Amino acid sequence: MSRKTNPFRFRNVKDYIPFPEYNKIMRKFAERLKELRQERGLSIAVLGKQTDIGAASVFRWEQGESDIKSDYLIRLSRFFDVTTDYLLGLED
Repeated sequence: MSRKTNPFRFRNVKDYIPFPEYNKIMRKFAERLKELRQERGLSIAVLGKQTDIGAASVFRWEQGESDIKSDYLIRLSRFFDVTTDYLLGLED
């Protein structure tokens, strides 16, 4: 479905996230990912290598140009030892 006919980004039996809220979550994710990476003194390339994620993907996530898939979100949360909710800005 296109965004015009479907105002929701996720399709889940129980929950729907309106597109504006989804954008807010993804912006927060981009901020948190960059903060965590920089706090540890890692370049995008080094983070990508240590997590087996392409550096281009990390770059696009930090720039808000691409959405992250759940398996990569989990991989990053384990690497940084934070919850996925923290990475997404759903908890502090």
